[in-house]
Amino acid sequence: SVDNVGAYAKRVADLATLRRLQLVARQIEELVAGGQMDAGQAMDASSALLYGVIDGVVGGKGWVPLADTLHRQLEEIRARVENPGTLRGFRTGLADLDKKIAGFERGRFYVVAGRPGMGKSALMQVFARAAATQCAVGIITLEMPDSEIAERALVQEARVNASAVRDGQVDEDQWRRLVEAGNTLAD
Repeated sequence: SVDNVGAYAKRVADLATLRRLQLVARQIEELVAGGQMDAGQAMDASSALLYGVIDGVVGGKGWVPLADTLHRQLEEIRARVENPGTLRGFRTGLADLDKKIAGFERGRFYVVAGRPGMGKSALMQVFARAAATQCAVGIITLEMPDSEIAERALVQEARVNASAVRDGQVDEDQWRRLVEAGNTLAD
């Protein structure tokens, strides 16, 4: 019956996902059995394969009728007209940047690039801190350990000199501010 087409389509999609998972499982088994990668490399490659399946299931919307998209977009534009200057996304922590891009919008991908030592990680932490007041935030980096990320966050929040913290030259007031910053960030 045509009435059940949605259920049939879901079943076909589920079976296709299971087949992709089965294929990925075989590929992971071959990666591990090959012995050409160390454990970290094999885990990275395995994760990439699994995320490929997940992205196809979670991220794939399929076809969207233009009429539906146009209707939603007109409603969004109306909301902007009725509330000019309102951010469409999450605050970045930098007011001038928020004015330019209207905040970080859901579903968008933002890239910050620059040479080493230009402050990309520090900027990322400003963004993460601002977003954390509005939603859950996760930081993924291959560049620095979690202890360094935590120390940078404490120094930024407490507004304490990073060199003084690194050298252990922290007075009582700075220590109090660091502890308060830790409590704030933990919350």
